[in-house]
This record gives sequence, C-alpha cells and structure tokens, in this order.
Amino acid sequence: MDVPPQLQSELVNLVRRAEVNSTAINNAGQAGVFSGRDPIEFNSSQPITLFIVQLVIIICFTQGLSSIFKYIRQPRVIAEVIGGILLGPTALGRIPGFTANIFPPASLSYLNLIATIGLVLFLFLVGMEVDVGVVRRDWKAAVFVSAAGLILPFGAGVGIAVGVYREFIDGENVSFGHFLLFVGVAASITAFPVLCRILTETKLLETKVGQIVLSAGVGNDVVGWILLALTIALVNADSGVSAVYILLCAVGWTIVVLWPMRIGFRWLCNRTGSFEGEHGPTPFVMLVMLTLVFISAFMTDIIGVHPIFGGFLVGIIMPHDHGFATKVTDKLEDLIGLIFLPIYFVLSGLKTDLGLLNDGKAWGYTIAIIVVAFSGKFFGCAGAAWMLKFNRRESLAIGMLMSCKGLVELIVLNVGLAAGILDTTVFSMFVVMAVVLTVITTPLTLWVYPAKYRTKAIDPLTEKRNAGNLGGPSGSEGLGGRRDTTSRFMMVLSRMEHLSTAMFFTQLFATSGSTDSASPRLGSAPLSTIDEKSKIHEVDSASDNDTSDDHTPVAPLRQTARQQWNAHRLMELTGRTQSVMQSIESDSHARTDDLLQLYRSFSALRGINVDTGLDVVEQDSFAEIVTRRADEAGSQLLVIPWTVPESGATAAVLDERKDMHSSVGPSGSRPNTPRTNTFDQIFSSEKSGLYTYFLRRVFSESRKNVAVVVDRGFAAVNNVANGNGGQHLLLPFLGGPDDRLALGLCTQLCHQANVSATVIRVDNNPTASITSPAPAERKRTESSVSMEESVRAHQTALDANQLTIRATSSRADAMQSSVADQELWSRYTADDEVAELPSSTRDALSRMTFTTISTTQPLQTIIEKANYAIEQNGRASWRPLLVIAGRGRVENTPALTLNREMAKLLSAQGQLPDVGAEIRKTVGDIATALAVSTSASIMVVQAGAEVVHEAV
Repeated sequence: MDVPPQLQSELVNLVRRAEVNSTAINNAGQAGVFSGRDPIEFNSSQPITLFIVQLVIIICFTQGLSSIFKYIRQPRVIAEVIGGILLGPTALGRIPGFTANIFPPASLSYLNLIATIGLVLFLFLVGMEVDVGVVRRDWKAAVFVSAAGLILPFGAGVGIAVGVYREFIDGENVSFGHFLLFVGVAASITAFPVLCRILTETKLLETKVGQIVLSAGVGNDVVGWILLALTIALVNADSGVSAVYILLCAVGWTIVVLWPMRIGFRWLCNRTGSFEGEHGPTPFVMLVMLTLVFISAFMTDIIGVHPIFGGFLVGIIMPHDHGFATKVTDKLEDLIGLIFLPIYFVLSGLKTDLGLLNDGKAWGYTIAIIVVAFSGKFFGCAGAAWMLKFNRRESLAIGMLMSCKGLVELIVLNVGLAAGILDTTVFSMFVVMAVVLTVITTPLTLWVYPAKYRTKAIDPLTEKRNAGNLGGPSGSEGLGGRRDTTSRFMMVLSRMEHLSTAMFFTQLFATSGSTDSASPRLGSAPLSTIDEKSKIHEVDSASDNDTSDDHTPVAPLRQTARQQWNAHRLMELTGRTQSVMQSIESDSHARTDDLLQLYRSFSALRGINVDTGLDVVEQDSFAEIVTRRADEAGSQLLVIPWTVPESGATAAVLDERKDMHSSVGPSGSRPNTPRTNTFDQIFSSEKSGLYTYFLRRVFSESRKNVAVVVDRGFAAVNNVANGNGGQHLLLPFLGGPDDRLALGLCTQLCHQANVSATVIRVDNNPTASITSPAPAERKRTESSVSMEESVRAHQTALDANQLTIRATSSRADAMQSSVADQELWSRYTADDEVAELPSSTRDALSRMTFTTISTTQPLQTIIEKANYAIEQNGRASWRPLLVIAGRGRVENTPALTLNREMAKLLSAQGQLPDVGAEIRKTVGDIATALAVSTSASIMVVQAGAEVVHEAV
C-alpha cells in the first residue's frame, strides 16, 4: 500500500516531536527541582525519586507503630500489617490525592518487584528456621499434635468456605473446589516464624509446652506450604493434564533441591571452610547460595508454582552445623526485615479495604471466619495434647499457641489474591482474621499458662548429670565425700573479656591441693561452717596411707577428677531472627561457641573436664536462668567474672606494678600513689547498669554460694608476667557466714604451694586505736562448733535498698554467730586445734598469716592493709593482690559506722553518695571501699541460703 508523501512527512515530524518531548522530560528529571520538576511525580524513566519517598514513609510509619506495639507484647509483624492497612484505602487513602500522589498505580509494579524479591529471600530465611532436628525430641507427640492441628481446622475451613463462596465469590471466574481447598489451607496454617518469637518472648521455649509446640509447628509449617503449593498448581493449570504435569515437575524439582543440590552445597561449604570460619560463609559461598535461591525461585515460577516456594526449598537444605544457618541469617535478616518486608505488607495493606465490610452480612462472616479458624486450631491441638496426658493448662496453652497466624497467613492470602482465588472483600475478611488471631495469642497464652504453672522440659543430659552428683543438688556431700570442700563450680560467661578472669580463677581452684601426696585433696577449710573432726581424721588417714611414688605428674589430673566444673554461656535474646534461631538451637551452639570452646580448651590443658551449656534469653532473665542452672548442676559455688573495661586499665595496672618504688608509710598507706582504676572506670564498665542489676539479682535469688570476681588486671598480670608464679590473698574477716565462706575458700586456695594469704580479723572496738601491721598472731581457744550449730541462726534477707544483709533475728542468734566466728578463727590459729587438722590443711595454714586488729574505723584499716600488701608483694615478687571479701554486713559492725566511713571515702574520691549506694547494693561495703581506694582485684563472696535452710 502506497502512503502519500504528505502523510509520510507528517508522521516523521510527529515522531521527531515525540522524541524531543521525551528527551526534554528526561532532561528535566535529571535537572531536578531546579527545572520545575515535582519530586513526587512518578516518572517511569526515573522511578527512584518517588520510590525513596515511598520507602521513607513506609519505614517511618511501620517502625513507629512497632515501637508502640512492643509495649503490649505484640510481634513486629502486627505493626507492619496494621501500618500497611492504615496507609491503604482504609484510612490515609481516603485523603484526597494521597494515593494518587504517593502510591500511584503506575508505581506499584516497581514496589511489587522489590517486595517479591524480598519475599523470596524471606521465605529462604523461614526455610532455614525450620530445623527438622527439633522434631526428633518427641516426634510421636509432635506428629499427633501437628496432624490434629491440620485436619480439624482444614475441615472447619472448608465448611465456612461454602457460605463465603455463595455470598461473595463470582462462581464464573473461581472454581468452587479450588476455593474450598484454598480456604481449608488458610485455616490450617500456623505462622512458625512468629510462633518462635512468641515462645522466646514469653519464656516458654524450655517448657514442655514450648518443646511440643515448636516440634509440631515445624511439621505444620512444612505440610502447610506443600498444600498451598498444590492449591496454586491446581489453580494455574488449564486442565487436569496440566495440573498433573505441574505437580510432577514440582516434585521433581523438590527432589533435585533436597538431594543433589543439598549434597553439593555441603561439599562446597566443607571445601571452602565456611563451617569453621569465625564470620560464617565465605563471600563465594554466599554468592552461590543466593544464586541457588533465585534459580530455585525461577524454576518454581515457570513450573506454575509461586516463586516463594523455590526460596523456601533452598532454605530447608541449608546446614545447621557449627551455626552456619544462624550466621547466614545474621548477614541477611536486617535488609530483609527492615526494608523488603515492610514494603510487602504495605502493598498488602493497599489491597485491603475495610470499608468494603460495610454491612452486617460482611461483618457476620468476618466474625464467623475468626471463630472457625480459631476453634479448629485450638480444639484440634488442645484435644490432641489432652490425649497425650498434658494437664489442662498445658493443653490450653498448646491450642492457643498453635492458633497463631501472623505474617505467614498474610503471605498465603496475598498469594490467593494474586492467583484470583480471593477478591478484595474476602481478602479483607481474612486479613482481619489473621490480625485478630495473632494479637490474642500472647495475652491469652499468658493468661491460661502463667509462669507458676509451667513445667520445664526434661533434659536427659542434665538429669543424668544430677543423678551422678553424690550429694545431689543440695551439696551436702562433695565429690570427695567432704562437706567442707568446694568441689562443684559453675562459671558464668557472658562476654569475651571475662575469659581471662575465668581462666585464672579456674587455674587457682583446680590446682588447689595438688601439693598433697598421691591422692591430693581440694582443701579442708569449711565454707561458712565447721566440719566434724572425726570425718576429717578419716579422710586424712586414707590419704596418708597412699604411698604411690609417681605422684608429681599425676597429681593435677587426679586432683581435678574430684572436681566438677560447669561453664554456662549467657547470650542476650533480641528481636532478630538470628537470636531466635540461636535460642532454638542452643544445644548446638553450646558446642561451637567461641567463648566456650576457648574455656574448654584451657580446662583440658589443666586436666579439667568441663560440662558446658548455653542459654539465649532476655537480659532481665539472666539471673533467673543462672540460678536455675546452678541448681540443676548441683553446684556449690557460682562464679561470675566482672572485668574492668579494657581502655587502658590493664596496661595501667602493669605500669603501676613496675613503678612501685615510692616510700611506704608505717601504716602501709601510699598517699602519693596515683589511683589507676577510678571508681567510675570500674563500675561503669557495663552499660546502663544492666550488669550490676544482674549481679544483685543473682545475689538475692541464688540459694548457692556466689563469688563475683572483680578483675582489675590481676588475671592479665598473672598470665603475662607470672605464668604460674603465685598469688597473694588478703582476707578481711569481720564475721558472719559470708566471711566464714571467704575464709574457707582462702584456705582451700592456700593448699597450692605458690599461694599465700594474709587474714586480718577486724574487731570493731570503740575504745581501741588502729594498730600497725604485726607478725602472725595465733590466738588460742579450745572449743568447737558443728556445722549445724554454726549455720542454724543465720537467715538471708534484703533491706529496703535491696542490699543483702546477713542478719540475725535475735540477740541469742547474734551471740551464737559470734561464737561460730570465734570457733572458726580458733580452729585455724590455736596450736592444739591446728595439730588435729589434716596435713594438707596444716601446710596451707603455714602459708597464711593471721592478725587481729581492734579499730573504730574498720574500712580505713582494711584499705591501709590492702595498700600495704600491694606495695610489699609488688616489690618482693611482682605478684598482684587478690582480696577475698564477704559481701554482707554483720551484726557486730554497726551500719552507722560503715555509712559514715563510706561517705568520707566517696567524698574523698569525688563520688556522689547515690552512685556509691548503687555499688554497695551490688558488692557490699568492704568491696566498695577497696574499689574506691585501692588497685586490688576483689572476689566478693556470699554464702548461699540453701545451707541455712538445709541445716534448719
């Protein structure tokens, strides 16, 4: 066909004008606002500007709601879903021009592309959260509860779907069978990721309920995604034959992913060392992994199933060895959770219009959907739990938790809307159902299953360990059959900087007694009481009869075999997926955690067998979990390191040791010596006072003996300068159960040949003056007191300031406590008493100097003695000083005297009294005074209430 020349010319001119206009628009867009361009006007050639505006609005809106919703214990997904609904036509979309300018229809395709990419990656993370290994804990019960939680709600969902289909669905475009199948799947879904977070936040993860819900949730999640994939495949199929082909191809690709791809990826991880790497997978492995995710998404999409299933499949095959899955999650979750998912939920909210639910019929069906979806899950899972012999409250809690919907339900609904199974009205009904069921899960669970009714899940390893404790958790008998020896220790590790202190403490106690003959003892000093002499003689005789010659290399191993060491790692539970996965896989992470591995390696070199454990809990649960683990392990002494910040503290201590050549006064004071570690430097090391709060709670709640080691550089000095060169101890003894515990530990440590000690008994005598250092003074007494008599009078209480006070309830009790103090002192100082002690204890006492001082200023006296000991030991052997001090006040030292002295000390150091009060609540008066005025490291000890109750 011939075109007239005139028409050809006009067409050419029209095309040229269009090109010029397009170029002008693009140039204007590049020129920016100075060319008169509206920054929020959508331009397909420059979509980034409007996208940034949309992204900022989405993030600010959803994160703002999230910060509000966390106070009512709601997961972040609720804030994101509600934020998306409010940004949609339900609320802000009703403002004229809001949707047309901020979320114009032409821009939604770009948001949808980014949201779909993020959704594929999120389903990849969900797949990694699904650890099939958790089902093995009780797979029969998990399968039963999971099956009941699928079958009953599926049937109930199909029942309500009949009425919804007839009233709201266009039968010409949507198959009745497909709709029934989809609604049944939507009703039977449990949101596993949200469920994991609820279990951790409500502290249910370690209970019987938490374990069965977690195991059943894994099976429910996997089966639910399979049913959803089946539904989408049937909807996308043009005919029955096409549906068969889609299903066969989907099954074939699943086999490829689960078998050869899984094996090949594990080989690659081993080959590249991604399992052993401190920072997780290498960049090349991350590249291969993400490529596999998108290849799998591409395959499931072209097969006819949604691309999110491809990402989920690859997530399932990710190995959980050595925390690999957790480290991958750590690298990806922030970008996905903070950027991609909010975009996805806002897009979902833009499709939700609650204004369409504008009559009684619509709201009636909405309420019916909520009731049916909840009832099916609740009664199905609760009934199954009841048949499995769970009690009433546990069964109700299981049913309540399994009814949680969350973001997985929203994903399912959006898939159904995109596939044409749901229309906007029905979609809005089901969104309301998902939000309501997610919101009520946490409060109703806490209502039907409060903390006082919870039963911890039985850990076979812990049960076996407790059964092996000869004396049981009460600690009435040590591993060596002795009541007066600390032989079961629990070391608490929460930070890498605590490792040096933990190693040095372990070295001190593990080698105590190794200087004995072939069957070395751990020491025979009592903790806070006196043992019976008959038992002492029996044990000592058994040891003296051992005539083995080859005891020098064997002694440490035989010694440590009689001790039981537990190391427990604390990690903070945050709202991040990585933290939740660590909590779920705590047993696995206990074997691979760097801090525990280092401590185990050190202990193995010392011939110590250490049991390790790890808990990922919220910060305010640290004290509760520590005291519980100590009870489960049957520990006698709970040890918690407290390390000075590394900002020059350790180096300054070392420098101060080298420069100790100034003159020393007769009282041992060093007025011109600069204070290396100031008050703030020591006790502001843990941010926001959380660590001091944790320590106070342990002191007040623990029934075990507790020792907090305030390390001000002594561990570093010993490890760097001395190796095993020795340690000097200073013990101020004012009386009371805490000081008796301190004296017992001090004596036990002095069983080691290179450990010496100075013990100062401070007598608060108003008529006396401060005495100067004197040689060892051994007072003679001839009486003894049994363990039961010495502890029966003592109770544990907290005063109004939450400061632990080892107080007595009457004058008679106070007198009995003073008698117990005097008898213990006499046992270690009177010649006739010392002669009856075992040979190892006599050797230990030969390295201990005992002094009694009467003074009206007990704190000042202790400070002067500590500074004097620092000078003398620093000059003689460059050995740092460790002070062992009881935490509690005692009845024979008036609180008014200590308060006045403490006020003067704080004022001299320029500290506010309220700051000093906070520290006194944590470590007590003596430790606070020493921290303010000396550079010594301090071990603060408190005798456990369990001993008192056991005696009574």
